[in-house]
Amino acid sequence: MTSYKIAIASRDSRLIYHFGQADRFLIYEISGNQCRYLETRDTVPVCSGEPQTIGHNNNISTAADLIADCRAVLVTRIGEGAAEILRAKGIKPREVSPFIDAALKQYSEG
Repeated sequence: MTSYKIAIASRDSRLIYHFGQADRFLIYEISGNQCRYLETRDTVPVCSGEPQTIGHNNNISTAADLIADCRAVLVTRIGEGAAEILRAKGIKPREVSPFIDAALKQYSEG
């Protein structure tokens, strides 16, 4: 059975956040309908709540590079610009329930 990694945008170990507000990505391995936590990768939140600043897309690219070995990233929300950058790197953004356990179950079941 083939396994692959997904990332979850978060700020804690219970909830999924908006891609730009995440200060970490929780990395899981998916194999069939099984999910296994692997590690946490810290990041600087892309969005500060201020209007987009110079370098905003570079910040998104830096976050995308951090999870480049993942097939998808689970988020509660994501802007279209960030989603395009992720898709160009082969990462599928997926908007899901804000609860990690429920979202992992939903994702692994297809």
